[in-house]
Amino acid sequence: MDTGKVLMPPQPSQPPTDYDVCRADMYHYELREIYRMNAISNAEFASGIKYMNETVARSDPSAAPTWFGPAMNAALQPLHKRLKRIDRRSKATKKVVEEMKEDMVRMKKDVQEMNVNLTSLDARLTKTDSACGQMLNGKLGLGNARPFVEIPWADGTYPWGVQHRNRALPRLTSAVAVRGLDGYQSRRFFEGYYPDQDPPSHDERVDAILRAIGYVNTSQLGIQA
Repeated sequence: MDTGKVLMPPQPSQPPTDYDVCRADMYHYELREIYRMNAISNAEFASGIKYMNETVARSDPSAAPTWFGPAMNAALQPLHKRLKRIDRRSKATKKVVEEMKEDMVRMKKDVQEMNVNLTSLDARLTKTDSACGQMLNGKLGLGNARPFVEIPWADGTYPWGVQHRNRALPRLTSAVAVRGLDGYQSRRFFEGYYPDQDPPSHDERVDAILRAIGYVNTSQLGIQA
């Protein structure tokens, strides 16, 4: 480009030599001097600065050629697109995971409510079984002709055969069987039927167990109620 007063040097070698770099610097120096005198425009002075910078940059053997940047960007474009797709999929997956966590929280709450309902149902069934069994046992007298049915403890446990002190608790099929309990056995049965009460004496425990299983006519056994 001809500024009118300073001629631009011819195109430098590729890569520019030291001589080309010196000429570019002198060209920039001359432009700067006349620019101070307002003899050239901003665009003309800027063109000289760019020419000098480009010449210096290209003279470095280790510098990448001018085509390298655009070529590299073009080569990396597919990778950039793929990374963007991965990022979108990652965000979508994260959203799904968050939704799954919310579903799990709701499921956990539902399960807890089901457990509460099942516990309540189990308690009602235990009471029903106890009431029905007690009514039946109350009609069987001493249980000699027909054995008593098993009455669950307050917590729903069916006690016949439950291990206590390495011994299985006996089957309370009759009033005589209840009267034959030893001290350890009567205590365990009493605690099962009356978990919130302090165990009384052995005879009192036997009487309470008979009432718990539906038999109330303890006078036939000679036990004072």
